[in-house]
Amino acid sequence: INRFNPALPLIEKALQDPSPQVRQVACIAMGQIGDTRTVQFVMDRLNDKEALVRAGAKEGVSLFRPGPGRPSKKEDTLLLLLKKDLDNKDSALRVSSFVALANLKETGIIPLLLKEVVRSDNSTLVKKGAAKALRILKPSIAQLLDEVAKVSVISSENLELNYKVGGKNLLSVVVNALEDSDNPLHPDAVFILGEL
Repeated sequence: INRFNPALPLIEKALQDPSPQVRQVACIAMGQIGDTRTVQFVMDRLNDKEALVRAGAKEGVSLFRPGPGRPSKKEDTLLLLLKKDLDNKDSALRVSSFVALANLKETGIIPLLLKEVVRSDNSTLVKKGAAKALRILKPSIAQLLDEVAKVSVISSENLELNYKVGGKNLLSVVVNALEDSDNPLHPDAVFILGEL
């Protein structure tokens, strides 16, 4: 998180660790540091035999800023992989696609995220991941609104961005679920709120 470049050799070594959890976290850490000279190390983990590591690699790669070593969006095969994994049965791969697409400011996934966050048959991991992606996307939506409203005096600073599900404010839906133990979202409501 502090973008501490001297840690890169240790993180690179961790990418080879026998533990999939260590490799997963190393991928995300590389992306958080964001040194474009290391993006290929993370890209190589997209082919790891462990789904958990591939999930970490997707999220890690999405954290690198566009520039040398990172393909532009137009030619980015990562986008194709991320969109393909939106339907994956493996929860970790689905969630990593949600978060990675949000990191890449792909606002087109918002309708899917809204469905996923309140879908009662989803795991807690998927609901939390969808909520996290919605939170990550909020600044991108505000920026988009600012660009659209440049000709007027309205700015996103004067607006409260709220997501709607079925015509209701998403936060209200989750808070109501938190208060109603019979609501199918009740067990996950606190986790969803934590991410939002």
